[in-house]
Amino acid sequence: MNDERLLEVQELFIQKLNGLFPYKNGGKHKDFSRLDELNLSTEDRKHITMSANAIFKARRIAPIRSLTLIGPLFSPDELKLFKEAYDYQIDKAKVIRNERAKTIHAYRKTIGRSPKPFSGGIDKESLITTADGEEVKIIKQLESGNYIVEFDNEKRLLGRDDMKLAKAKYVDLV
Repeated sequence: MNDERLLEVQELFIQKLNGLFPYKNGGKHKDFSRLDELNLSTEDRKHITMSANAIFKARRIAPIRSLTLIGPLFSPDELKLFKEAYDYQIDKAKVIRNERAKTIHAYRKTIGRSPKPFSGGIDKESLITTADGEEVKIIKQLESGNYIVEFDNEKRLLGRDDMKLAKAKYVDLV
């Protein structure tokens, strides 16, 4: 099955459902009287009516539970075709979901970070001005993107995002 075939089968499925459940007197509500032929429980009948309304709105093939419940209304060949199309539809949706998840994951890794590579383009021994206006000398950049700097002959941590100096005792931990 391919995408074009899936669209054809989805259209066929919607047309079949429209034939089975037409609108009552040209109104907004569907006529589900054909469900009486299937002797469904109240729960199953409720499921079918809700599912059918969602199907018409999304223009997709019904989930397997719905297909098996209304299966006797279709010919065996049609039912088999609809089940194959549903499986393809689910696989396709799974691939799309995974691609979106990868994109979102890649985006989340960059939130709050500059798009520059780790080095940040600042060389060792260069001077930089902090948010408080002090001029400090870069000793090295950490993997987090923060800097260890020299300020008044002592090593201090400089936050990459806020460019503020940390107290001296934090540098010993790094």
